[in-house]
Amino acid sequence: MSDTAIRGCKKLVIGTSLIDDPVSVSVRPDISEGRRHEFRNEDGELILWDEPDILVGIELGFSKAVLDANVVLLIAGGSVSGGVYEAPRIDEQSSGQGDFFKAELYVSRYEAGVSDEHSVKDYLKITFPYCTGSAPSFQAAGRLFIVPEFTIYAHNDLDEYGEVKADADGPYSLEFVDNLPS
Repeated sequence: MSDTAIRGCKKLVIGTSLIDDPVSVSVRPDISEGRRHEFRNEDGELILWDEPDILVGIELGFSKAVLDANVVLLIAGGSVSGGVYEAPRIDEQSSGQGDFFKAELYVSRYEAGVSDEHSVKDYLKITFPYCTGSAPSFQAAGRLFIVPEFTIYAHNDLDEYGEVKADADGPYSLEFVDNLPS
């Protein structure tokens, strides 16, 4: 990989909605940190045992200069009527189980030392198979336009008891692909 550079978010696919050139995308692991246990036996010897850290999921944050009602519906729920989006009422919102959607992030991989559009070698595709989301946040200041900011949580696929399903994929996968989706 030393002859290539990965940078520049190109596309984000949420369900079947394609988002070209998002303003920014952040990917942060959600880690359940293990604890350290210390015991002393009867001889006074110290015994240490560290629980491993566990990847619980991934938090994706992204912003896009254009607000797409279909993307908001898929991520946050709600309804659109007559061109007006209405956020879901409390009683319409999911319990957090089910209602998963898939997200895919595509990032350009360039030849080393160059980053023009003609030097793209291929694309890193990051797939998040079990996602849930929440309503976007907005920030408006002065005469600047409003940029919606979304948060998506990529989970392990859990059963009704909160345990990972035996045939489930992890919260994300990585692969290189030659072309972007259209």
